[in-house]
Amino acid sequence: MGEGEAHKGDIGNFSTDEYGSGTITITTSEWCIGCGDATKDILGKSLIVHQGPDDYVTQPSGNSGARVACSAIIR
Repeated sequence: MGEGEAHKGDIGNFSTDEYGSGTITITTSEWCIGCGDATKDILGKSLIVHQGPDDYVTQPSGNSGARVACSAIIR
């Protein structure tokens, strides 16, 4: 997968099985949900999963292919 520096909104590259199922666990001090800190709070933002890996070079989507899933982060 690509090498380089991720930006604040990146979760990073992860793999799935042949059925598209996968699990990731992330611990970060960069984000919070509902904390009220405008620089970190992701409540009301979106999550987009792309088809391929981010190359960490091409902007804005890292040449990562089609969007295959999208969701809002809500209460």
